[in-house]
Amino acid sequence: MTEQGEMIFRRFGDQPTARRNLEGLTAAVLTATARPREPVPAKAVEAMDALAAGAFANYRALVYDTPGFEDFFWSATPIAEIVTLNIGSRPASRTKSRRIEDLRAIPWVFSWSQARIMLPGWYGLAGGAQRAGFEPARLAELAAEFDIVEALLSNMELALAQSDMTLAARYAALCEDRASADPIFEDIRREHDAAVELALAIRGGTRLLDDRPDLAESVALAAGSVRPLNHLQLELLSRRRKGDDSEETRLAIQLTVTGIAAGLRNTG
Repeated sequence: MTEQGEMIFRRFGDQPTARRNLEGLTAAVLTATARPREPVPAKAVEAMDALAAGAFANYRALVYDTPGFEDFFWSATPIAEIVTLNIGSRPASRTKSRRIEDLRAIPWVFSWSQARIMLPGWYGLAGGAQRAGFEPARLAELAAEFDIVEALLSNMELALAQSDMTLAARYAALCEDRASADPIFEDIRREHDAAVELALAIRGGTRLLDDRPDLAESVALAAGSVRPLNHLQLELLSRRRKGDDSEETRLAIQLTVTGIAAGLRNTG
């Protein structure tokens, strides 16, 4: 079992909380260990391989094959500010380049969550399912048969619920090259809409998380709490992009990053 460093205090900072979380972790491990492992049918493996290949191709088409995407990422998210934070035991990037393939996973996910896009949590599956010829009913069957598919779809729906395309559009507007940025963001928005439609069609819902009202309420409360910080961060990032490199601005951006991460409980 591994816990992220920044989660240790939150989950084990006092005895009652630590006991509750440790009991939950122990129960999960024992349950998973005791569960009989049955061989996965060949047809299911074939279906999952097809879905994975479609999602991979869709995701890579955006991240690596779209001209200008690297510049879009560095402009529309606070990644440039995040790489200066001391938030991990290793540097944010494996090299000093801006190449996405050199970036480590945590700052990659962290940047998209700050911009309220949550892209790594949902992008690719809807387009991948379409590429593979999968209807929602087929995905629902796979989710009913395999826990890992059910967990995947559940996590995707949570990421979609935590995203905010209205705020995301404001982050995208930070990009100076509008001719390149606008089509990229429209692609992201279309895939987001398709992912929401797919998530609801799979389980027959009408709103994201309407089958988990307590979680939906928690997400809504968190979103309301951090939205002012997002607006403040956008203003500060705009100033920074225009040349304001003062220590006060850098510190203020770092404080908004910390606040948004704490409110969303998402650091990557």
